[in-house]
Amino acid sequence: MGLNLSDSVKEIFRQVTDLTDKGFEFIEKRDLPTHGTVKVARESMPKHLVFYKNASDDVLNHIFAHESGHILRMFSVDKSNRVIPFTNDSYKKIALEQMESDITSLSRRMQFEHLVRILDIWYTGLVRQVTNMAPDIMIEKWIYEGFPELRPMQLASIKRQHSEAVVGLSKRMKDITPLKIYDSANIMNFVFFAMLSEVINSNFKGAFLSTPYPGRSAALLEITKTEYENSYIGDVEMINRWASFLGIDGWFGWRDFEDVPESYLRSH
Repeated sequence: MGLNLSDSVKEIFRQVTDLTDKGFEFIEKRDLPTHGTVKVARESMPKHLVFYKNASDDVLNHIFAHESGHILRMFSVDKSNRVIPFTNDSYKKIALEQMESDITSLSRRMQFEHLVRILDIWYTGLVRQVTNMAPDIMIEKWIYEGFPELRPMQLASIKRQHSEAVVGLSKRMKDITPLKIYDSANIMNFVFFAMLSEVINSNFKGAFLSTPYPGRSAALLEITKTEYENSYIGDVEMINRWASFLGIDGWFGWRDFEDVPESYLRSH
């Protein structure tokens, strides 16, 4: 079965192709760990790569629109401003040192191999969250306002994300997660869903209201509401401000978009 792309997504793909001078290659990948993803073409690549797990997935149109939003934002600025976040062992060492006491405590309850594996998941997951979530807000706003056809799919997709975030609030998750990871993730989730509640007129805040995170997130929410420059340059600035607010600004760095790691062409 082929992909059933909506007219809105076809139009967005046309915008990306016009702006970047590169089209798309669609690749079904049944073992993909997510519903779908897009690899943005570098200069040496002939096309942007679109990976998807299941062609009949209802939310793929929203995912493709969202990922295309990132491309359009990046390519709307000069090459010199196209930077992407990255991590390495030095940044990871800083993160682990900040969590040392929690890691020591967890090591008494977990097998060493499992702890090492899950620490890497926590670290890379939180960096991915802080380097994507602020721009994600602006992209969801752009989708909602510009492409009404996608709103049902957008709502379904965001509901999935919200359900995963609510699981992260549980006491069980708190007991097995370093506090720095747990608090940072939930602060970002609250700001994200509080902003989206206003954008798409849905209440995603309820699950957070009995937690400390609305209060602990208030200043970051206000900064995001009032001081966001809606551009790729603004994205980088706001990502850095979120990281600074959370005390994780030493966990990652920035490099040129064309500085491609060897693993980039993998689907995951």
